[in-house]
Amino acid sequence: MAVLQTYQVQTAKEDLTDVLVNITPTKTPLLSSLKSVKMYGLPHETSVDDLTTPVANTNKWVQGDDAVEEEQVMPEKVLSWPQIFRKHPKVAGTTQAIRIAAMKNAYSYQVTKKTKELGLDMEFALLNGAGNPGAAGTPTEIKGALPGITSNVLDGQDAGAPTPLTEERYNDLLELIWNAGGDPDVTYATGTLKRVISSFTGGAAKNVEVVSKKLVNSVDVYEGDFGLQRIVAHRMMPVGTLMAMEQQYWALAWLRKTKHEPLAKTGDAVRGMILAELGLERRQEKASGKYINVSR
Repeated sequence: MAVLQTYQVQTAKEDLTDVLVNITPTKTPLLSSLKSVKMYGLPHETSVDDLTTPVANTNKWVQGDDAVEEEQVMPEKVLSWPQIFRKHPKVAGTTQAIRIAAMKNAYSYQVTKKTKELGLDMEFALLNGAGNPGAAGTPTEIKGALPGITSNVLDGQDAGAPTPLTEERYNDLLELIWNAGGDPDVTYATGTLKRVISSFTGGAAKNVEVVSKKLVNSVDVYEGDFGLQRIVAHRMMPVGTLMAMEQQYWALAWLRKTKHEPLAKTGDAVRGMILAELGLERRQEKASGKYINVSR
């Protein structure tokens, strides 16, 4: 007698789990860690100044000398433009009416998902945006941290190939920033370069208790000649690049915080818009630095 096997059944009910797993990376280190300020106009202006650093012991005077004319230097303005970020959830009325595994409301799910995607878009721009003041018909664009760092830059390219990152080269970058007056406290790197930093032994915080995760084999913190550095693996960092930041000199400048706005119905669908308008305030880029074209 022939046996009826499942392969012959064309009308079996679908067994779809109600547990929905979304593995898309939603970590946004810059968006989550930088302080926020309010933006009130376009462009957003930040005053930046430097202290004159002595290179010789010249500030010495004879008793009774008169006051002299001295150069007076005023702060410079650094301009930032906000970028408009949008997502547009739209779900047909029929889709709203049916039962869908793992979600109670299809539109609410799309709003949640697209809000996370908006955060990823903002994170990418905060790191990599080229910067554009915009014009009629041209959107403004954030000038991200990497393009915004211009003073302390090391390039490891050697005869057209990247140079392997070593502990000495990493400290060269920290020293360059330190010499410019900065005290970097966070290093963002690709996953590959974070693994390289995890192999460093000279300055790793080896003598700190295990519970703080400051272990040589998993360096979340690196302690060297130029202070304590928190090491963060960043998925959106360009290949062969790491960035050391003094984070107090960077801020999120919000013209409009992230908000979901329902839109008028124009047919048999529920639709809306998730919108944010955000800029990156660069208070003193010389307190940070970047190393490009380095490899494992």
